[in-house]
Formats: sequence, C-alpha cells, structure tokens
Amino acid sequence: MPEFLKIHTSSWGADHQFSEFFSFQKEKAEFEKYTTDQVFDVIFYDAFDPKSQPELWTEEIFSKIAAQTCHEGALVTYSSKGIVKRALRAAGFEVKRYPGPGMKTHVLRAIKIK
Repeated sequence: MPEFLKIHTSSWGADHQFSEFFSFQKEKAEFEKYTTDQVFDVIFYDAFDPKSQPELWTEEIFSKIAAQTCHEGALVTYSSKGIVKRALRAAGFEVKRYPGPGMKTHVLRAIKIK
C-alpha cells in the first residue's frame, strides 16, 4: 500500500513509523480542547475553510499551534486567504504562498520564526 494511503488508513491515537525519519500519529479531538506536551516539526492544518469555521483560523489558535511547533517547524494549509496569512504572521510564522494542487490555486507554508 502506498505511504499516502497508509497515512489515511492508519488508526487513531497510535504511533506509526513510516521510515527512519518519519513517524505519524493521528489525533481525533476538538482542537480548542486538545493539549499535549509534544512539540511538532510539521503540522498539516486541514480544518474547514475560514468561512465555515472562523474560530479555527484566528491569531489565538495559531499562537497555540506555534507554542507546540519547534523553531523553524512548518505549518501547511490549503487556505491562502488574507485573514489566515495575517493571523499566522501575528502568531510568529513567516508565511509564503505556493501553487496549489489540481484546481486549488494556492496553498500556504508557514515557518515558525519566533
């Protein structure tokens, strides 16, 4: 099974070692209530868009994420809206826009710099 499919079919709450350099754990929780002592290198932020769930795209939420992201760690998201870029920058990320896949025009990569 391709690695991409293994990520999507892996069980919740368990560590999955895909290679010597990459491990993965899916968590199913309400984000606003989620806590952990872990610090992450990469966060794939795939919440619904800011119009559907504005509470998940605020400076407060991105500051919480920044606190759990290592220095120069990355957050990537399909949303490239201005409010998202501004909230990420205010939370201490350097934000760059890249061409998106398929019909998606742009995606964002945010690197924690503070």
